[in-house]
Amino acid sequence: MAVEKFTYNADGTIPTINMTTAGPPQVGTLNPYVRQEAETVAWASGVETEASSEGGMNVGFAENGDHLKVKGVAFGTGASSFTARVASGSSGGRIEVRLGGATGTLVGTCTVPGTGGWQNWTTVTCPVSGATGTRDLYLRFAGGSGYLLNFNWWQFTSGGGSGGNVLANGTMEDGTTGWTASGGTLSSATVAHAGSRSLLTSGRTSAWQGPNQNVTSQLTNGKSYTTSVWVRSQSGTPSAKATLALTANGTTSYLQLTPAQTVNTGGWTQLTGTATVSWTGTLTNASFYVETAAGTDGIYIDDASFQ
Repeated sequence: MAVEKFTYNADGTIPTINMTTAGPPQVGTLNPYVRQEAETVAWASGVETEASSEGGMNVGFAENGDHLKVKGVAFGTGASSFTARVASGSSGGRIEVRLGGATGTLVGTCTVPGTGGWQNWTTVTCPVSGATGTRDLYLRFAGGSGYLLNFNWWQFTSGGGSGGNVLANGTMEDGTTGWTASGGTLSSATVAHAGSRSLLTSGRTSAWQGPNQNVTSQLTNGKSYTTSVWVRSQSGTPSAKATLALTANGTTSYLQLTPAQTVNTGGWTQLTGTATVSWTGTLTNASFYVETAAGTDGIYIDDASFQ
C-alpha cells in the first residue's frame, strides 16, 4: 500500500499516480518523548502486524535485517535513552536505533531477551547518544536466524545536550585507562563482549569491590541517567549490579543504578536501568562502580555507559 499526494486534473478527474517509497510531505514532526505504537511508521521492511494481547496491534515476525522507518522525528537537544515493549518466543535479538537509513548512524542498541512467548511482554531500555535535531529514525532488527521478536511500542527519554557517555573508555578498548579497582586487582582482558578487550577485577575480598570510575565533575544535580553495562563472572554465578556512590557535605550515600542480575561464566549479561541522581550541598565525590550482592568471584565488565 502507498499513500501519495496528488492534484486533480482541470476537468476534475484523478491523474495517474506513481507510487513511491517517500510518500506525501509530512504534516508535522513526531514527538519521540511520548509513547509511540510500533506500527506508527512511514515504511516497513520484512515485518507484519498482528493483534496484541495488550490491546491494539503489534509489529511481529521480525527477522535479522528487517526494519521500520519513522519520518521526521524531533529529538530536539538530544535523547538519552530508548525504551521498547517487546516479546520473544525464541532467544531474542537486538533493536538497533539508527538515523538516516537502515544502515545509517547507530546511536543505540537494545538487547531483547527471550521472554518465553511471542505475547509475553517485557520492557527494555538502552542508552542513546547522538540523536539530536529532526531526523528520520530507523529501527533495525538484528540477531540470528528465524523470527527474533515482536514489538509493541517505543519511547525515548530526553537527556538534554548531546546525551553523551559520562564514562571514559566505556568500551574498554584502551585497557584500564579511566578505571580503577575499589579492591582486588584490575586488568585488561581479552574475554570481550564487543571489540577485543574487557576489564577484569580479580582477587576481590568484599562484595562491594569492583571496577570503579570517578565521575564527580561529570554529573548534573537532578538529572536522570541511564546505565548499561555488560557483565560476566570469572567463576560462580554471583548477582551483579551497578552502583553510584555520592559524597556531599561529608555524607556518603549509595544509589543503585540497575536491578541486580545473576551473571555467569558462559556469556555476557546486560545490566541496565534509569535513575535520577541528586544530592544536597556540595558534591565532593561521585564514583560509578560494579559490585556483587554477595561473594567475591572475579567479574568482567565491557561496553559500559552512564548517560
